[in-house]
Amino acid sequence: LFFSSRRRHTRSASVSWARRCVQETGGITLENVWSNFDHYYLAHLLGWFVLGFMIRDRFVLHSWGLMDEIVELSWQHILPHFRECWWDHVFIDVLFSNSVGIELALFVIKATGMNLYDWLGKKGAKSWREWKVFTCHRHFGFLMTFYIFVIGRFLGMFFFMNAMLLPPYNLISALRVVCWAFFAYLPFREIYEDISTWFTAERKTKRVEGNYRWLGMAIIVMECVVSYKFRFGTGNMIENAETPLYIIIPWVVAFVGLGGFYVYLRFNKNRTRKFKEPIKGEEVREDKLKAQQRSLTTRIRYSLYK
Repeated sequence: LFFSSRRRHTRSASVSWARRCVQETGGITLENVWSNFDHYYLAHLLGWFVLGFMIRDRFVLHSWGLMDEIVELSWQHILPHFRECWWDHVFIDVLFSNSVGIELALFVIKATGMNLYDWLGKKGAKSWREWKVFTCHRHFGFLMTFYIFVIGRFLGMFFFMNAMLLPPYNLISALRVVCWAFFAYLPFREIYEDISTWFTAERKTKRVEGNYRWLGMAIIVMECVVSYKFRFGTGNMIENAETPLYIIIPWVVAFVGLGGFYVYLRFNKNRTRKFKEPIKGEEVREDKLKAQQRSLTTRIRYSLYK
């Protein structure tokens, strides 16, 4: 019964979020481009600026932005809100909002002396083939899981609005994004500490938390379940739409290929382990051992300000 698509009410929002394109707007013109610098543009710009401080890695941020556009193209046959002009995807979203927000955040990080993160494990590598993301199953697996769940969060934002009959300007939608902005730093920091200490001597003494990761994943899964349950009868999505093969095949190939590569990294004889023996003569400091007994409040402060 919980997964039944029957709703307790039949009210329809009947709101079409689809953008008019070439046939109706006359294609790419200065007037059409300028009209898209609206509150959505400012939201994109500010959102990626904030994400820049959370992720602090240029490649991961830009690839995440491109992934969002690919997801929009892949789901636009179901959600009309994703139907945008090609120049809207390329210029407004990728070049003028996402990239500007990312680069501005990275500039501020460098200018203020904050540390950048190395999600791909490039430090000390002589070529891209030596990056840890291509040699360590932990790095690769976490990065792929990261992309899967940020895609789920991105889709959940629009499907949840559809399921709850929320118009684009509703305050609840804005508050949801703000809550995610304050919360998301903690699971991102946990993931980065996990992969950055994997296969190191430090991992034996440093406690790696996972509470906020599990909480974040649970929230995303619950949003997806609620969106699936109340998916019909809203007027904001195309019901029973068939997904074309040219969308299905690339996604299947990508999942199979990436999954196969993870299995190879995980079970080959040179795979990385959780711990790495310390250098001979190196002593473990007493304060690192005591770190395991830190109170929850202290660990939260440590993850926030480190």
